[in-house]
Amino acid sequence: MHVLCMLLALLAGSACGQTAPPPGKGATESADVGAARDARPLDVVALANEGFLLRSGEQAVLIDAFLSVPYAGYDALPAEVLARLEGAETPFEGIDLALVSHEHADHVQAEPARRFLAASPDTLLATSPQALAIVVGDDEEGVSNHEAYLPEPGETSVVERNGVRVEFLRLSHGRNFASLQNLGHVITVGGQRVLHLGDAATEARNFRPYALPGRELDVALVPYWYFVERGGRALVEEHLLARHVIACHIPSRERAEIASKLATSHPHVIVPSEPLQSWTIEPPGH
Repeated sequence: MHVLCMLLALLAGSACGQTAPPPGKGATESADVGAARDARPLDVVALANEGFLLRSGEQAVLIDAFLSVPYAGYDALPAEVLARLEGAETPFEGIDLALVSHEHADHVQAEPARRFLAASPDTLLATSPQALAIVVGDDEEGVSNHEAYLPEPGETSVVERNGVRVEFLRLSHGRNFASLQNLGHVITVGGQRVLHLGDAATEARNFRPYALPGRELDVALVPYWYFVERGGRALVEEHLLARHVIACHIPSRERAEIASKLATSHPHVIVPSEPLQSWTIEPPGH
């Protein structure tokens, strides 16, 4: 059993380290997709809400991971895992990049973020100016290793670190949050490409400029409502194709109900059944 799986199974008392099922309907199925890439197995670990740990060999990324207190019906990290995160202890050691999609408290909370960054000074916090202000506040010295990224709508910005590449996408959170800086991400870890949307509105204009179907995505981390709303389902089929799709941002009380619905409507979509579940994504063609 993988070392990461062993730790998470110990903390959560759950099965993990599963090999992701083969792609199904709506996924990119060609064995030739990405064949020219030097890709390695990728561990994808669901943390809380839209939080994930991505690790392949010596490369590792956290996204939307810093959640110590439940918020608006969404989970926080279990206490034992939070303590390891804040101390940058296994499996949260050696993180190259810490990403935050936007400033809402179901995606980032200041105290756990600051504690982790203090314990992991080699990690770069890369996020929007708004989210950065939540974490850093007025204490620039307390959180020194950070950079702000905010491409214009339809454009991208890029950061690279230790072979990890992140392309930031400017994706609107919707009309009710017109001033909110929500970032999507195309994250390349171990040669595999992972899409994370944050809370991108289910609007086609969000995605058209980025030509995502041509990016040979290996994993898409997609809020669950994309699969239950009519407009969202159309966007998944047209813009969010990937070899493996994982639903996220699921309210804790609705997890079983949503899992049951998606098992019927979108059987190829992976629905985490509990916090800290993990999957090993094999490279394309394997």
